[in-house]
Amino acid sequence: MLTDIVYEKNWNDPKLIEIVIPTFNRVDNLIFLIKHLLKNTNTHFCISIIDNDPEGNFLTDFIEYENINHIPIRVLKNKLHLGPDASVLRALEIGNSEWIYLLGDSKIPCRNALDLMVNDINNNNGIASIVYKYKNSNKSPRILNKVDQLSSNDLHWGDFFLGGNSILHKDTVRSYFSIATQFTLTRSMLLIFHILALKDKKNILISENILIDRFIDK
Repeated sequence: MLTDIVYEKNWNDPKLIEIVIPTFNRVDNLIFLIKHLLKNTNTHFCISIIDNDPEGNFLTDFIEYENINHIPIRVLKNKLHLGPDASVLRALEIGNSEWIYLLGDSKIPCRNALDLMVNDINNNNGIASIVYKYKNSNKSPRILNKVDQLSSNDLHWGDFFLGGNSILHKDTVRSYFSIATQFTLTRSMLLIFHILALKDKKNILISENILIDRFIDK
């Protein structure tokens, strides 16, 4: 394995959703984000942080203090520094849960983001991924299963790129991971998985719900 586990707490059976957070040299951002996530009372998620700084010292004391809801959480460190896309793929690769939520360390989800994701998952069987609403203007949810359906006027390409704005089923990650490694200089990892799923006529849910509350840049 090309990562080392440097911290692990309450890590037992996989939860429905694993939030994977690739990060590099933005400790203030990360602490702000993790404190926000650990206040969540939803119990259907766990958190994996992937630190892309092999030489850095990641502080975990704040996790012990803030984790009042005993959320399963672990911190992994890449043994070698990777490029941004490769680090994103590493984060997706280590996810063990049924659903994997890739979240950038500058994005703050809405307070009810986990509830929205769980509800969408439970109400839509057999889907490959879910894309949420940031600049999309759709007023109701719908299913896509063809690439050409992306050309709809109420869909914005950026929503398929944006980290923290979609969630992938683990089978989608496993099925297309090797192909995605060929696009590690494109900064479009999430889009690649969505398009490959549509190419195979798999169902993607376009949700009318908003997940991202705001961005931080410290």
